[in-house]
Amino acid sequence: MAKLALFVKVKAQPGKRDEVKRLWEKYVKPHSETQESLDVSCYCYANENPDTICLFELISDPSAFETVMKSDWFSSYQQSLKSLIQGPPEIITATPMWIKGVRM
Repeated sequence: MAKLALFVKVKAQPGKRDEVKRLWEKYVKPHSETQESLDVSCYCYANENPDTICLFELISDPSAFETVMKSDWFSSYQQSLKSLIQGPPEIITATPMWIKGVRM
């Protein structure tokens, strides 16, 4: 089965980036730590903009992504996030063609 790469860019309201991170730690991090199909999860603060967050995930079972997007906990996370961000996150999904050190 092909892996799924997920790239997410979120723009927090000015000065709210740390609050967004705390919400991510409450809702998403516990799920990420236990999700077998999540090979890599990387939560980053953009260097060029103090309000931008970038996430990268490498998922071994793409159907897991769909399951998460439909879950109750993710819906609660999105609702809590709305007042802290400037707009909907930019989400790009991709099929990796090569990954250093990972058997495809």
